Amino acid sequence: MSRRALAAGRVVVLLALLSAAPTPGAGAAPTPVVRIDVLGLFHPQTVELVAVDAVSFRLDRGGGPESVLPPGAAVTLDRNGGLVRVARARQLREAGRGCTVTPAVPDGRIEIRLANGFRRVFRGTVVVRPATAGDWLQLVAHRPLEEYVAGVVSAELGTAAPPAALQALAAAVRTQALRWRGRHADEGCDLCDNTHCMLYQGEENGAWAVRHVLEPLCDAVLVRGGQLAMAPFNACCGGAPLPAAWIWPGAADTGPVQPCDRCRENSDAVWTADVAGPDFLARIGSALGGLVPAGIRIEEPPGRSPVVVLTGDYGERRIPVEEFRIACGRTFGWNLIRSNRFLVRADGDRLRFTGRGFGHNAGLCLAGAVAMARAGAAADAILDFYFPGCRVVSRASTASSQPGW
Repeated sequence: MSRRALAAGRVVVLLALLSAAPTPGAGAAPTPVVRIDVLGLFHPQTVELVAVDAVSFRLDRGGGPESVLPPGAAVTLDRNGGLVRVARARQLREAGRGCTVTPAVPDGRIEIRLANGFRRVFRGTVVVRPATAGDWLQLVAHRPLEEYVAGVVSAELGTAAPPAALQALAAAVRTQALRWRGRHADEGCDLCDNTHCMLYQGEENGAWAVRHVLEPLCDAVLVRGGQLAMAPFNACCGGAPLPAAWIWPGAADTGPVQPCDRCRENSDAVWTADVAGPDFLARIGSALGGLVPAGIRIEEPPGRSPVVVLTGDYGERRIPVEEFRIACGRTFGWNLIRSNRFLVRADGDRLRFTGRGFGHNAGLCLAGAVAMARAGAAADAILDFYFPGCRVVSRASTASSQPGW
């Protein structure tokens, strides 16, 4: 088929998708609400909530009135066993099983502050309650799907990327959000805000600026075999993509891996990292359950995910590469072991890691998507390239036959 015919076919697909998108009053599918654990990395004992705009505040204690906090008012929350205690102006006022904070005005904002200086602003409802997994407070933001999608897109790719790259990423985010909805159901939420799920930083980092850019594909999801496809994304694959099933065992419907050379000019395409071997091994061994490794090597079994082998007096311990990279990120920062594709070589007391890409190396390569968009590729062409065999369809057009979409 000629390039002109391919381009014409893509235009037909895009027009069909847009025509299937719901219009106001046309029986649009209900918009799902996504519940995000927004401070999962911090496990805070105490948080301060500040009403940027007026917010309503209700304490869960078997009934009771709802109060309104005016703009600028703040409350301090801490955990006391199975209760959340609330203090205003440093005076303890009341306690309950949790509390719900909701803007009292349209698009109102709530600011969350931690003692370490971290701050984040959210629009919409935030629920605070004792975490079930440990002795800390859990904060869960409730966001309509499309506002969550815009928040992830702005956090993962920024607002200056070409529109086609932003739209392609949004389709992947929307698909993953629906596919993974309820991933943290045992913790009372759907998704977390870190690398275990998708990066979400509220809606103050440009989310509103990208909303209008996402409109042309505002309802698009990827399907394979009539089901939501596996649609992960990574910052840069470095030309060394991995099958998603290698990162998420059981994800057998991920389709073929498409070789990628679009990101070759990216600064993360090829990287090196030199570390002091004894210190690195001691710290990463501790992070991985108290191991005392003396050596490290990487294996890439044919047709399977790479594994990291830590050797010591205990013999060998084989660590999935994704688990190893995340442990390194939490221990040393995310710029040391940048991806799931790397090798390691010992040089005396030093270890040199050489790798390709940034992230888990599976799915949509954001650096490649940006390069394709700058070269003139449309969003559907980008999705075709990184998710071969998938179809782009309207969520609303299939929601009635696919509960949860």
